[in-house]
Amino acid sequence: MPVARKACPVGNSTVMRLAIVLLVGACQGGERSKRETGADESVALLPTSAVGQQGGGQIPSTAATERRRSWSIALALPGPRASFEEVLVRMRAVATQENRKAQPLHVTVKSFSPDGTVDLTRDGEVSATFVYRYADPTGRPGEDLIAGAFQVGVTTRRCDGNARFCLHVSTFNHDFPHERTLGTPTCTLAKAWEAAIRSGIPANAVASAVYAVPRKMPLIRIAVEGHAELTRWVDAASCRAEESLVGFE
Repeated sequence: MPVARKACPVGNSTVMRLAIVLLVGACQGGERSKRETGADESVALLPTSAVGQQGGGQIPSTAATERRRSWSIALALPGPRASFEEVLVRMRAVATQENRKAQPLHVTVKSFSPDGTVDLTRDGEVSATFVYRYADPTGRPGEDLIAGAFQVGVTTRRCDGNARFCLHVSTFNHDFPHERTLGTPTCTLAKAWEAAIRSGIPANAVASAVYAVPRKMPLIRIAVEGHAELTRWVDAASCRAEESLVGFE
């Protein structure tokens, strides 16, 4: 004979306590997400596509990046060519909206014209790595580090809607505790190329450029594939060109 089970009564006070616990947990979760991203919620950035969790334009902390790995955002440039500086400005805008303390670690330009413009139709023509690393003042020592990195690159293959050119953003779990960030280079790519030509690079050479901080100051490495002797290092502030890093020590 089946045994009847007596249901446990749940009073109104029990239900109210449970609702309060759930509400407090949700609020704490929202505050934690805002604290970890460091993003400015007053600025909205709508991605044109996302792989993983769809949502607003804020990179989560390193602990949350498994839910959202990559997405694309309209570049908002007519193309097909644009100055490198215009592209970098838009990359910075995306980066600081993803995390307000993000700074460029290095930027790569695969090829460029003498006037400093790049071809937006070539996938990955310009790419940059941005990093953020800071202590959360509300966290306990040993649990207060907020760090992460993401790459931003020009693409034409991952755009949705009417966007012709996009910036593809990819997050990855990595920390760069000892690397120096670029800041804002004041030497334009066109001026850097002029300095490289004056130092001996043929004016008709096809070159690439990398912005990084291999020494104490941000430098632009201009290289010609297959010709190591034509590599030049240009001060990203003064546009002074040298044939080796020794000139900046």
